[in-house]
Amino acid sequence: MKNIFVIVALLAIAITGSAQEKYWNIGIGGGAAFPVGDAADYTKMGVGACLTGMFCFSKKFRGGVEFGYASLRAKTWGTLDLDNTSIRALLLKGDFTFTEQRLRPYVALFLGFYSTRVCKSLRVNGGEETSTCIINNNYGYGVEAGVRRGCLSVGVAYNVVAVDFKYVLVSLGYTFVL
Repeated sequence: MKNIFVIVALLAIAITGSAQEKYWNIGIGGGAAFPVGDAADYTKMGVGACLTGMFCFSKKFRGGVEFGYASLRAKTWGTLDLDNTSIRALLLKGDFTFTEQRLRPYVALFLGFYSTRVCKSLRVNGGEETSTCIINNNYGYGVEAGVRRGCLSVGVAYNVVAVDFKYVLVSLGYTFVL
């Protein structure tokens, strides 16, 4: 409960502490997704994309919503042909930019809802191999760091979907100011 009060207080300070005109922006991005931890046992590098709607509360703080998608290729397992693992995300995101210079480093925190379709192979009685696909809906969180120059951005995001499913997304993005 204390965390909610801290977040509300920070948002209030950011909103009232700025004399700059407020505005919206829309961002698109895409890049490479890399499995981390247990996810690397059955998946390989894949691709990811995102669509972001952010409201600029001040020159340094933005908050909004991000829709993300990632597809991680399946590792080959014997003679089984496994499907790709896919991740869909609906996230609340806030980011803080450190400077107002040409190159603007930033950090972002996000949390929200992830829907994953994970395909794994299993060994059953007698050593026979079989595959299974599991659809899982979880809450998750993550952190992102990157740099912006003008409307372009490059970032690295670490996503924790569940205790045993993590991935890193390296992306290039473009922001449209409305």
